[in-house]
Amino acid sequence: MTGAEFMYVAIVGAIVGVVLIGAFVMTLLFAQRRLMVAQRAFTKHLLVAQEEERAWVARELHDDVIQQVASVSHALMEVSEEEEMPEAAVARLAQLEHRLKGVASGIRAVAHRMHPSVLDHLGLGPALDGLVDEMRKEGLRVTVTTGGAGTVLSST
Repeated sequence: MTGAEFMYVAIVGAIVGVVLIGAFVMTLLFAQRRLMVAQRAFTKHLLVAQEEERAWVARELHDDVIQQVASVSHALMEVSEEEEMPEAAVARLAQLEHRLKGVASGIRAVAHRMHPSVLDHLGLGPALDGLVDEMRKEGLRVTVTTGGAGTVLSST
């Protein structure tokens, strides 16, 4: 093989090598892009599933647990109204009823923080405004600019 032939073979080999490396890099880039798209889709589905779970727990707390607490509180009130109930027992039942109302209030607050219904019904802007109002009641100075966030969010 002459020097010129060797040079042509070397150039062709270099071109083939560059093309193969380019093809390999492009394949890696495409695979990485597909992986990123899949990760985004998975993350979106995961967030939707988490929010659905939070909404379910919030509904269960509000619709079931708080109703049971209210039922027990009502039963305590009925027992305390019975005739010939000692004063101390009536006072103790009143304390228990008061504590149950506090438990119900706490459960209601947790359910609301887990999934505020205003988010589903009125949108992000009003939900943020409600959160800001709650924070202001706690003594915090908060300012929020929503800029068109009043649309109701879809769950997907």
